[in-house]
Amino acid sequence: MEKNKYVNVLIDSLQQKQTVLGEILQLNQEQGKLVKQEAFDIELFDRLVVEKSIRIEKLELLDDGFEMIYDKTKNDLVQNREQYKDEIGEMQDLIARITDLSMKIQASEERNKVKIETYFKNTRTTYQQARATTKAASAYYTAMSRLNTVDPQLLDRKK
Repeated sequence: MEKNKYVNVLIDSLQQKQTVLGEILQLNQEQGKLVKQEAFDIELFDRLVVEKSIRIEKLELLDDGFEMIYDKTKNDLVQNREQYKDEIGEMQDLIARITDLSMKIQASEERNKVKIETYFKNTRTTYQQARATTKAASAYYTAMSRLNTVDPQLLDRKK
């Protein structure tokens, strides 16, 4: 009976993992929409990154807990495969869905990475152009201000 509780905990852990991965996928989609916008909100982007990191930490805890419990029940699951047939099937189904979500997240991350790199490259180019323009304007104004001044002349005070 105690082993059955462990199997239920394994299933619950997989369900929680599926939920967390769904949340991460949704956050990735929000990031993708944000990067497409003309007015990029870096603060919102940072909040989404923090939210994702919280979810990732939760995933790591779920994985560690799952591994620990699975190690305890592995032999019983293998030896009594028929007894846990339904539970094993449910776990396999959950693992398939989790794998699918993981692949979608990975693809979404890659798309977002390309978009973000392009955005920062364009932003860097814009800032470099603005800096060059400012430097040129500053040099021009400095040169123009020297045009109107008369350099000190040598005066011969001896007569």
